[in-house]
Amino acid sequence: MKGYMYKMIPRFSDFDGYGIVHHSQFLKFVEEARIQMLRDVFSQELDEVLGPDVQSLVMDVYVKYIRTIDKTKPIYINLVLKLVGNAYLQFDFKILSEKNDIYAKGYTRHCFTRIDHGMLLSYPEPFNSRVKEMIETKEFDYLIEEGL
Repeated sequence: MKGYMYKMIPRFSDFDGYGIVHHSQFLKFVEEARIQMLRDVFSQELDEVLGPDVQSLVMDVYVKYIRTIDKTKPIYINLVLKLVGNAYLQFDFKILSEKNDIYAKGYTRHCFTRIDHGMLLSYPEPFNSRVKEMIETKEFDYLIEEGL
C-alpha cells in the first residue's frame, strides 16, 4: 500500500463505557501519525523547519467513519501528503486494521501563515526546498504534487 504507515494501539482512555472508540479520537490518531510522519521526513519538528514566524493551520477536515475500532488490536494510520497548488498541504488518511479493513478515511488540509496572521501564498523556506528535493529524488512514496 502506498503511503506512510503509522502503527499504534488505542489507549484505554480512547474508549467509552461501551468499549467503542469515540469518533473524536479518530482525528487525534491521525494527528499523532501526521506529526510523526513530519518528524521522519524533516528529522525535526515542523515548527523548527518553518522558523519562529510561520505556523501551519488546519483549514479543512473531512472524515468518513466506516466501522468501529476493535479495542484488542493495533491500528494503522496510512497517510499520503499532497502538495496542493503553491501553498496548501493535504494529508489523505485511512485508519486500518491489521487486515487492511478500513475504520475511517478522509483528509486534513493545512495552510501556512505568518504569526501576524498573514496567509502565505507559497510554501515557506526551508520547507519548500526540502519538499522539492524529496519530489525530485522520489525519496518518499507518500508525497504527491497536485494542482488545485
